[in-house]
Amino acid sequence: MTIPRVDTHIHATSYRADRPSKEVTVAACFERCLEENIASVGILEHLGGWRHPIACLHDLKAEFLQLEPGIPVALGMEVNIHGPDGTMDGTEADRNELGLDFVLAESSSTPADLSSVQDLVEFDHKCQMAATQTSWVDVIVHPWSIVQKRLDSAGLEETWHFSDVPFIYLEEWADALADCNTACEINTKNIKFFEDPLYIEFIGILVKRGARIAIGSDAHKLERIGSTEPIYQFLEAQGFPAELIWFPHL
Repeated sequence: MTIPRVDTHIHATSYRADRPSKEVTVAACFERCLEENIASVGILEHLGGWRHPIACLHDLKAEFLQLEPGIPVALGMEVNIHGPDGTMDGTEADRNELGLDFVLAESSSTPADLSSVQDLVEFDHKCQMAATQTSWVDVIVHPWSIVQKRLDSAGLEETWHFSDVPFIYLEEWADALADCNTACEINTKNIKFFEDPLYIEFIGILVKRGARIAIGSDAHKLERIGSTEPIYQFLEAQGFPAELIWFPHL
């Protein structure tokens, strides 16, 4: 089954308040997507902190509204989930103020009392569950992809593998994703999981539940647009139903 060439995680980084990549404008992202035969596109930026104030998203949208890309395009933002209570960098009011089409949420915080791999896996699960059940969040992005990075930053000399995620967490989360109509993203950061039997089983669970998959390059540079091809190939090899690929408003 052919997977549609969708990428709903492309950062237009020309607008951020610190170290912007001036060449990565919305227009340049569109042009690159056309070159790479990306059929449907989600353009966004982070919201949160001094580097990503809401004014940057207003600037991004101002350019967005001046363009005629010629392909389906949606505008969004990416927010961090701070903890199991579901507190995030952005709010539903921010989404409404900007008139955004979608919101991505990532679990990238680290608990202060982190002491083991299991602690962080449980923390991520609780964060992802909370965001999944938040009505104005559409997608949970690159799940578990930066566990090792956070363990290293915390000074824990432990090696993490996807198989460290308890199976019951995967089932519980898949149920929540399906019930709440929230999508799980496969990001280029997740490609390292593609040969893990548990990750493959997790994708199968999502299919059985009818949960949707978002596809994202997480491109912050123009040359990274088009790096999603291994994801399309992986999903095609798994026989993933094309109708379960997520895009805003579908």
